[in-house]
Amino acid sequence: MECKGYRFSPAEHLKGETRTSALFEKGNSFIEFPFRVVYNMEDGRADAPVKLLFSAPKRYRRHAVDRNLMKRRMREAYRLNKKALYDHIPDAWDKTLCVAFRYVADSNIDYRTVEHKMKKALNKLSERVFRP
Repeated sequence: MECKGYRFSPAEHLKGETRTSALFEKGNSFIEFPFRVVYNMEDGRADAPVKLLFSAPKRYRRHAVDRNLMKRRMREAYRLNKKALYDHIPDAWDKTLCVAFRYVADSNIDYRTVEHKMKKALNKLSERVFRP
């Protein structure tokens, strides 16, 4: 499936309590420090083949300004590198991949490191989902 541009459209945002709770209850996960990646496949095609959630829990980052900064950096790193994930999606794919990226480090890290780790996490995710 082809990635159309570098947008992170609202259709790609994971919303709704039922989808979110199902993701964390039934999903598989791995750690690519400083991210914990939780993913789950849903049957049926939604308006986007991949739906994402970015979080920086208060447990790890006490101040809201730090949590928001790290979420912005994660979203931007994903937006610029999502082609690595979309390149592995088959054209006739009738599922939805729900993914959550949780920031689990104790301190803020610079954008360059976030982007490098996001690339590694997306490659690892595509290997686990699309190459059984």
